[in-house]
Amino acid sequence: MIYKNHTALLAASQRAFLIYGTDEGKIYLTANKLREKLNCETHKIDAENIEKSPAMLQDSLQSQSLFGGASLFMVDLRDMTINIKLQNQLLAILAQQENLANYLLILAHSLPTSAKLRKFFESNQHCAIMPCYAPDAKDIASELKKRLREANLTIDAAGEQLFLQKIASNTGQVEQEINKLLLYKESGAVSFEDIQKLIGHKIDLQMGDLIYASFSGDKRQMENLLANIELEAMQIILSIRRHVTLLIDIRDAMLAQQKTASQVIEGLRPPIFFKLKQPLIQQINKWRANPLLKLYRQTLDIEWQIKYQSLQGNAAAKMLLLQIVVK
Repeated sequence: MIYKNHTALLAASQRAFLIYGTDEGKIYLTANKLREKLNCETHKIDAENIEKSPAMLQDSLQSQSLFGGASLFMVDLRDMTINIKLQNQLLAILAQQENLANYLLILAHSLPTSAKLRKFFESNQHCAIMPCYAPDAKDIASELKKRLREANLTIDAAGEQLFLQKIASNTGQVEQEINKLLLYKESGAVSFEDIQKLIGHKIDLQMGDLIYASFSGDKRQMENLLANIELEAMQIILSIRRHVTLLIDIRDAMLAQQKTASQVIEGLRPPIFFKLKQPLIQQINKWRANPLLKLYRQTLDIEWQIKYQSLQGNAAAKMLLLQIVVK
């Protein structure tokens, strides 16, 4: 059964969930809210182990805890290509077990409409599926202006551009940030200065500076920023992942469209601020596809460390920054 937002998903009665898509922030938010709602012990199962021994997952989903209550078994497939063998193994388990003793949560990246796993979850009542794709800049701008118009407000072009720039890294917060504007502004036009003051915080700007310094190899600035701001390890990891995704997307567009880095960056929506364009071009020239993909996988591993082994995870996040800056 398909659910379109996390509110509906959290009210679902199913025990098997598939959350997929390219919006990592939305997947992370939805998965966390689901875990909080279920409020049970969570176990991560690697896809490699499922392929070797599918019976292990099958037994886990039906085994009763010694302490009572259900457990959540989580399979994260976002950093891999989901092959037919793995899909068939998962589907065989789910087809045989409509009434699960425990919960199953599968996280995946973009799944085509032809994917067996997606089709199964969409068509079976005992399964719940939710796509997580970010709205594009045009959709966000349209929603922003519509909500402001309903409140007899307008927004100038500079303010709209800055809103899109700031919200692009956190599309799950669009509604929250628009509500923040409506509470603050009672009449007139929302300006660039209003957006600068209200949307995001100083720490967000500092985080952006930290990530750009790291990927540009500016160790002195990176160390200065780390010494002067308080950052959570999860903030660092998610920011690194977003920047890696941006660099990969630009490189892919350069190949597909036969354009230079500068031309691709000029066409990005929301636009990249002018002061960041040249550092971004330099980073594109510096970073190749394979190291970027390796970094992406490392952020996924460290994210789990932060959640379940916080001391090691916090240290690993800062070590990853050092690894990036000295490349």
